[in-house]
Amino acid sequence: MTTDGPLRPGGKPVTNQAPVDLTSPLDHAPISEQEYLLAPLLWPRSVPEKIYRWIIYLSVVSPDLPAWNTQTYTELRDRTLVDPHGGGAGPRRAASTTPPASSGVDHPLSQSEDSTWSRFFALEEVRATVDKDVMRAYPEDDFFQTPETQAALSNILCLYTLHQRVPYRQGMHELCAVLYWLVHEERTGAQTAADREALTYYLYDALMRLQGFLFERDHAVKHSTRFFHVFLRAIDDELYRHLAALGLEPHLFGIRWLRLLFAREFSLHTLVDLWDGLLCMQRSHPNAWADHLGYFAASVMEASRHHLMQDDYAAVMRAAMHYASPLTGTDVVLQAVQFRHRFAPVVFDLDQRAQAAAQAAAAAASAGSPPTRATRGGPAAAAAAVGSRRKSADSAFPGFLPSSRSSVLAALTATDPAAAAATAAADPLGTSTGGGASLGGGPPRVVRNAARGALKALLGSTGALSSSTLGGSGAAANGGGGSRGELRPLDDLAVPAGSDPLASPGR
Repeated sequence: MTTDGPLRPGGKPVTNQAPVDLTSPLDHAPISEQEYLLAPLLWPRSVPEKIYRWIIYLSVVSPDLPAWNTQTYTELRDRTLVDPHGGGAGPRRAASTTPPASSGVDHPLSQSEDSTWSRFFALEEVRATVDKDVMRAYPEDDFFQTPETQAALSNILCLYTLHQRVPYRQGMHELCAVLYWLVHEERTGAQTAADREALTYYLYDALMRLQGFLFERDHAVKHSTRFFHVFLRAIDDELYRHLAALGLEPHLFGIRWLRLLFAREFSLHTLVDLWDGLLCMQRSHPNAWADHLGYFAASVMEASRHHLMQDDYAAVMRAAMHYASPLTGTDVVLQAVQFRHRFAPVVFDLDQRAQAAAQAAAAAASAGSPPTRATRGGPAAAAAAVGSRRKSADSAFPGFLPSSRSSVLAALTATDPAAAAATAAADPLGTSTGGGASLGGGPPRVVRNAARGALKALLGSTGALSSSTLGGSGAAANGGGGSRGELRPLDDLAVPAGSDPLASPGR
């Protein structure tokens, strides 16, 4: 594919013209630009021209992104990354032994914020921290060890820190490195080094508007706990209870997963496919970034289920801390879409109960009667508390939906026998009443057609999608409604305009 507009040499303003020759990778039938933008959630393989789409996806949170400009970036960089010695903006400067003559307030001892020296010392303090991380980024990849790459990453991170007044935190360099690598991979022949650095800065700035909150205070710990106790429990109650009984603490691995967007769990080529689907889902639901991360984290964990179901605490921790995924990036995306479609109501219910429980605990603590603290995790503690933890897992969220289909139908029968009979007849295999049921004892099998059928329900109100994009005239309805293996026309999977069965609250 070639592009005509969004990524022009010289950093000229970007247009919204789609790449030419847009065809389905399955039967090479022409597709529309809208279908192309949705391709990461539909195609069972890597989709080319990611940078073009990411500019559009991220323009939801950064409206100025499509008008990025190299000249504007260069002027901003030169104003911010000052050097009284007269060196360049790169991290390797030949410092002059004789500083230029200073007059007035602009001298090395000046404390004025307008002083060039004062700004220079602030820059040096930030750069000293940034450069340590930049030199350690992906040490196994020669691309990240070149002086040009390290200088560009250092400039971008220092400029973002000083211009946006956002403290640099360890891990930010890995997000920036992934963006710079992808820009280099797709735009080397069409753009200069200055253009690639400028584009990476604007992409990084837009991404941090979504991701930056996880680097603040204890947000990463909070959302790691939420992913474990809400999303994983809703999707795979059996795995959740097993890990809770072992005393696994989700923040030990969840902070890294969520902050770095799984950058250390996948190779770069696989990772950018995962990010492609994550950003595409964010464009469809702009106010639910934390929810998207929860579904993707659950999908990543399910891929290693057979390792996590061991009874040895140390082995489970190794599987979580040194993750090796058998899935591709597109597999993770399609499975996350399917999870969102099937379990969004259960996630919403658990989320509400968790918030109510937290408010009750806070009220009890303020009244002077704090709740009993649970035993902390660890091999010895887990061995002594397995039975009590299994009971406490049942009562952690009062009124949690039953995990088995029979329990769901029994509860429904007690209140509405007619509805229970209709549910059992319409869904004999229980595909729509999972309610946190186990997904099986082995590695999960990604039902790609089911995920595409689920996504059709998600996007039914955004416009018609051609059958060539979805890989045929119909999609298996497992996970999207209907019995397993049934083929249904795409029109049957559409939802009325204005209704969205997958909508869930934002963070």
